[in-house]
Amino acid sequence: MGTTRMLRLSEQTCLGFEREAERRGVTVDVTAAAGLRLLRQQEMGRELAAPLRDDEQAWLEAAPG
Repeated sequence: MGTTRMLRLSEQTCLGFEREAERRGVTVDVTAAAGLRLLRQQEMGRELAAPLRDDEQAWLEAAPG
C-alpha cells in the first residue's frame, strides 16, 4: 500500500468494515475498495439498463457508411 489517508467513519461503519474484512480474510482497505467497485458496477448497470435516448436510438438505426 502506498500513501495512506484517514477517513472519519462512524464506529458502527468501522466495525462493519473490520468484521467483513475478517470474514473475507483480507484487509479493511481491500474490503473498502471492493465496496467502491461494487457501487460503480451497480451504477453502470443502471445506466446500461436505462432506455436509449432518442439520439442514441437514431445512431443505432443509421445506415453504415
